[in-house]
Formats: sequence, structure tokens, C-alpha cells
Amino acid sequence: MKQEQAVNQGSDRSELIAVLKTALKAKGLTYRDIAEKLGVSEQSVKRLFRDQDCALSRLEKICEAIGVSLLDLMLVARHRQEPLTRITPEQEGFLASHISHFNILFLLTQGYSVTDIQTRHRLSEAQMYAFLRALEVWRFLDIKQGLEIRLRVEGHLSFPLGGALHEHIKGMNSRFLSQVLDEYEQDDRLFDSGFRRVSQSTLQRWRREMEELIRQVRRSAYQDERLLPTDQLVPVKWTLCLSPFDWFAQLEVNPEDALNALSKQDA
Repeated sequence: MKQEQAVNQGSDRSELIAVLKTALKAKGLTYRDIAEKLGVSEQSVKRLFRDQDCALSRLEKICEAIGVSLLDLMLVARHRQEPLTRITPEQEGFLASHISHFNILFLLTQGYSVTDIQTRHRLSEAQMYAFLRALEVWRFLDIKQGLEIRLRVEGHLSFPLGGALHEHIKGMNSRFLSQVLDEYEQDDRLFDSGFRRVSQSTLQRWRREMEELIRQVRRSAYQDERLLPTDQLVPVKWTLCLSPFDWFAQLEVNPEDALNALSKQDA
């Protein structure tokens, strides 16, 4: 009964159906596939989506058929943006002075298991436990038994620029940008850079449009993380920048180079 009320009162029907359609598309399933799994006609499934008939019993059957948790579907429908956790300045200070702990926490919040991290970094059980114990002391997680944990942070971590981790975040993004530039010919990479002169109003419009794009990207990622199995996900990073640019400050001209090219040609 409580879950039925949650569906009817806590989630907008159209939003639930929209999220369900996204899940179907991500899994490569059609209305015909769903109809076959449920033993009904394709027309019945189309009518269900068209009329937005999302009674609990119907939703449960569809979710079971496509391998999606009804609870996850409801969570995605409720949260228009992924939940983010902002840590305290004291916690950030600890992570900034213990980068290995930061990296482990970051990987945990990205969905990697303790075993994944321990194996990848060749950590002994005692070393892994010591890392986790320090993170537990700083209230990032709880150790349940052995190396089994429960994260105390919801969703991904949010680190405002200018804090104790500023230099580390800057370094991560610099390395990422360098990697993308070196691998730009690969099909799943994207890079673009431009220099233009535009009005202040155009600059502000671009910023609003990019902020909206960021919201869409984060929401899409949140849906995939909640609704798809881990083996269908690939780790992805993006970095988006927009800023006024002082060309004279960045594009240096050395007066001594004025005659160098000519002198070489004359020679």
C-alpha cells in the first residue's frame, strides 16, 4: 500500500513513463519485446505508454520483464538531478592531505567495489582495511564486517573549486584534457576549442545553454547508473569550460623573433 501511494502521490505519472521509455531505449528493447515478455499484444503495450497507465501492478510486471528495479525507477523519476553530497571543509582538508584516501573514496562513489580497488592497486587486506578505517573515522562510510562497507554519502561527491582539493582537481582535469587531445582520433572522443569575439549577452546566453546541457548530461548519467546493470556501463568523464579570454596575455610575441624567420630564409 505504501509503495502504491508512493507511485500515485510521490511521482508524476508522465515522469515515470518518460523514465521507463529511457530505460527501454538504453536496453535496446522495443514495445514488441515487452509485449512478448508480458504475453500481451504490442498494441496493448503501446496503449499503456500512450495513456500513461502506470498502476503499480503494471509497473512491477514491466520492470521485472526488463530487469529494472521499481524502486530505482521511482527514485529517478523523483530526482530531476542526481543527488550530490557536499563534504565539510574539515573532511575536504583531510582528503587533500591524503590523496590516496581521496582516490579510494572517489572510486567507491563511482560504484567500484572494495574488491575492485584492492585488486587494481594490489593492496593487502590489512592495507585496504586501514584505508577504509580512516574513511570511517572521517564519516565517509561505515565498516560493517571485514571489508564490507556502507557509504554514508549519497550519490556523487561535490567539490567546489577554491577549496583544499582545488589543485588536485585542477591536475585531474589537466591530465584528462591532455589524454583527450592525444586520443582525439578515436570515435568515442570529442574535443572542440574556439576563439571568438562576441557580445556580453551572447556570452551569458552560451553559459545558460551550457548549464542546461550539463543538467541534461548529469540526469542522463544518473538514469543509466540507476537503471542499467554495471556491465553495460562504461566510465566516462567530461570537462566543459567557457570564459572570457585575454588573447594578449596568452598569445605571446617575442620581439627578438621578428627577424629570425627572415634571416633563415636569406641564408
